[in-house]
Amino acid sequence: VWRRWHEAGSPASPGRLNALRHVVLKSSTQPWRRARRYLGLLLRSDFGRENADGESVYWASQRLMHRPEQRKIMIVLSDGVPHDQATAETNGRDFLMTHLHSVIDTIEASPIHLLAVGTGRDVSRLYRNSVTVRRPEQIAELLFAGIANALESKV
Repeated sequence: VWRRWHEAGSPASPGRLNALRHVVLKSSTQPWRRARRYLGLLLRSDFGRENADGESVYWASQRLMHRPEQRKIMIVLSDGVPHDQATAETNGRDFLMTHLHSVIDTIEASPIHLLAVGTGRDVSRLYRNSVTVRRPEQIAELLFAGIANALESKV
């Protein structure tokens, strides 16, 4: 995307310039036992350096909206810092954050119950329903508490 923009003479306000790659570690129909080995990808240092969070969260919400289940709960794992170097340099630092806020507002107004798990950072400034995981051993407890809260609330 960046290369095409640059070859076109670098017109002003191009929007997102990072190519998207959506990684699905586990589909909704796949058993955990078959998906467990892929979760190690999250620990790789080269995984997720640049992330257009708004694009990814929107894409996932659209997939979820097309699911037949009546109750829809979406869990987002995030450090709360969308980043794409080319887009930030061209459109300003706030471009991806503004887009993420817009996407979250849209999803939170929809039938989807959105829960964010902040990975090392507090993401409550972005997501109405969130928990923060500071140590890996906390994730199970906090995640299940968040899911229980989602199931108890009226969507």
